Amino acid sequence: MELEELRRLVDQVRQRKMEPDAVEVKAAHVDTPKVYDSLSAFGNRPGGGVLLLGLDERQGFRVVAVGNAQEETRNSFRVKFFNHTLMNPEAIRWLKQFVDYPINDRQRLALVYLRQQGNQDMTNGDYRRLNHVDPLVAGQELRGLADAGLVEQMGVGRWTSYRLNVSRELPETLEPRTEEDKILAYVRREGSVTNGQCRQLLGVDETRAYYLLKKLCDSKHLKPQGIGKARRYVLV
Repeated sequence: MELEELRRLVDQVRQRKMEPDAVEVKAAHVDTPKVYDSLSAFGNRPGGGVLLLGLDERQGFRVVAVGNAQEETRNSFRVKFFNHTLMNPEAIRWLKQFVDYPINDRQRLALVYLRQQGNQDMTNGDYRRLNHVDPLVAGQELRGLADAGLVEQMGVGRWTSYRLNVSRELPETLEPRTEEDKILAYVRREGSVTNGQCRQLLGVDETRAYYLLKKLCDSKHLKPQGIGKARRYVLV
């Protein structure tokens, strides 16, 4: 990036008081900031991104420099990129357990990103850079993931972030935990379930089986087909 182009970018960030698409700002006036998450996100988008050091978002994107320029060792870091993509076959197998959830491809990519980042949270800015959307769309889709129970919201306002709220393990390595989980796992495996099969699966009476199946229908996970003794429940 040429010096004049850099100056224009800095002016744009300071005037708009927000990070443009594919740009992330970090202060860096005290210590060298952690940049792994940013570089990982840039590495998985066409065209990469720009990491601006020396602007402090908490101070309205004020220029704060990058510390003592003579301390070269403290204020430098080495970056190594690996040829990889987020959506590898193992990640796709993991995502299949969420096939019944009302989420889009961008939200699925965010889940994979969170899974691979360990205990790191995702911010609105992270989501924007990963999916190339504006702040409004990023906020709506992150809240959608939270409403679905797939992520947990941490903090409020400008400090809001989101943390993965499901297991990182592949679904075939997990045992269904709740009665509803066991019913859904059975339907995914067999294609449908009846009240009788539900009773046999869970060891419950007819009333309890009816209650659980109705609950799954009300939550839009299952839908009934047929009437009377021929009624079966399939995935929505």
